[in-house]
Amino acid sequence: MRISRYKLIGISIGLLIAFSLFFFIYLTARYTYTPTDPMIVETDKNLKIAVIGAGASGLTAAHTLNASGYKNVTIFEREATAGGKVCSYEYNGHFYELGAVYFDSVYSHTMLDLIKDFDVDYEDWNGPIGTFNMKGKWWFRRDMKETIAKVPPKFRAKFQSNQDSKKLSAKWNKFQLLKAYLNWKWILFKHQRTMVSTPGFPSTLSEMYPNFKDFAVTHHLVPMAHPMSVFMTACGYGYHEEIPAINYMKVIPVALARDRRRSCFKNGWQSFWQKVADSLTVRYNAEVTKITRFKDGNQDKIEITACGQTKFFDRVIISAPLELAHHFMTLSEKEASLFKKIRNFEYYVTLIKLKKSLNKDPNLPDQPLTGGVIDHIYPDTIGHIVCVLKSMHNDENVYTFYQLNNWRKSPDEMFQILTDDIRTLGGEIDEKAPNNGIIIQKRWTYFPHVSTKDLQEGFYEDLMDLQGVQGTYYIGSIMDFESVEHTARFSKYLMERHFH
Repeated sequence: MRISRYKLIGISIGLLIAFSLFFFIYLTARYTYTPTDPMIVETDKNLKIAVIGAGASGLTAAHTLNASGYKNVTIFEREATAGGKVCSYEYNGHFYELGAVYFDSVYSHTMLDLIKDFDVDYEDWNGPIGTFNMKGKWWFRRDMKETIAKVPPKFRAKFQSNQDSKKLSAKWNKFQLLKAYLNWKWILFKHQRTMVSTPGFPSTLSEMYPNFKDFAVTHHLVPMAHPMSVFMTACGYGYHEEIPAINYMKVIPVALARDRRRSCFKNGWQSFWQKVADSLTVRYNAEVTKITRFKDGNQDKIEITACGQTKFFDRVIISAPLELAHHFMTLSEKEASLFKKIRNFEYYVTLIKLKKSLNKDPNLPDQPLTGGVIDHIYPDTIGHIVCVLKSMHNDENVYTFYQLNNWRKSPDEMFQILTDDIRTLGGEIDEKAPNNGIIIQKRWTYFPHVSTKDLQEGFYEDLMDLQGVQGTYYIGSIMDFESVEHTARFSKYLMERHFH
């Protein structure tokens, strides 16, 4: 019996569809995240709950609890305003961001839900995104082919040991670029659902525990690793040679998405979180100095001291940095063992008025230097500026400079490096302006994370096992990633999981 060509084509297409469906089901089953934390479920709506910290994670947790019917929720905030590292500063009638700059109004689903709840308008953020080197050469983000194709000598040398002494060419060829692109798409196909949509650190992503440099070599992504590394370091997320790839892969798929849309708030990011805080019970200027956990019969009780006053609660939610928790609460042996593994950076954000602007790329005379600094994505450049943003207000010669510190350099050393870098780029600080041109500076404790070894030894599985123990829950950026969307998303997830 002969089969016509058209029937054969139809059978082939049918088999291809069946195979694709089977493979999709296989991947979905394999990479679906199953949390390992114990199911401690709270159902008593009359519980008195304390939240430590009125940043994005703490406010999201309290708002989620309120929406679930828990009305006895009190937030303790040591500052006079809400927002935490989402910090907006008004200068000459304009708002400047000293923390988060914009959010993605396509992928930031938790943020969009909150914005809808509070009926807040937002607008497009039109700041230029690019990269530049210390010689003043600038690349626009949508024309990044040159930065991907060319391999900076220092970056090439860093990967030399991982290439079996094979010399990397000064420019990637088309085959290398295509191979890296296809490998990247394959990783996204396997893991994007888990990487982008799942809170926390599921063990199904364990292949991403090595540092990003080694991960890029193993998965043949080196041609794409350079622009990714520039973006991540500029945002304060450390260096590709040191940071586990899983941290980078939580944000890179969205950062590289073509359909993303950057948005901001007209009166600054902080105005939004302040509106959220206004709907909740927040005690400002109330730094918590002591938390005591004890049993009253079979019930967990929490004694909290702030501003010399002591209050009693049934549950406490910690959104403050866990690596600092030993300063205000007695930790269990397991808590102490886990929290001391947490690492972070000191992230300097300095708003400066310049008398002389930074040099401009001769080929782009209308474009100020903005974005990540290609030359400063290596650990031995610690302290140097990693990112620069120029004010979008044409009447102000104001720049925001970002620097990473490993806590070993003093503020004076950091300022000297900053002024030297500004001078190298052709700029000059307006020292006749108030405060010698320094409008304001924030030094954030930033990007908490753990090492590859600690990930492999089950840090997050052990930490999630502590949720609810002694009436204590843990949120904040260490639980997911140092971004507003990630911290808010995890807070919402944890509250909905444990408070019914």
